[in-house]
Amino acid sequence: LMKVLVQQKEGQRIEAMCFLQKTQRCYVVLLFQDYFCLSFFVFYTFLSFYIQKRKETPIE
Repeated sequence: LMKVLVQQKEGQRIEAMCFLQKTQRCYVVLLFQDYFCLSFFVFYTFLSFYIQKRKETPIE
């Protein structure tokens, strides 16, 4: 419950920043306001990075 509350505050802060700055990067951030999408994106990035590392180092 605490985590959700923090995420909501973060989302509001991002929204406020975007409203002030109105940059193109802001709109990208707002697209990722859906935290499920964001966490999935982070997980996917981490996973692909991990697989890449595994390929580089041979398993003995």
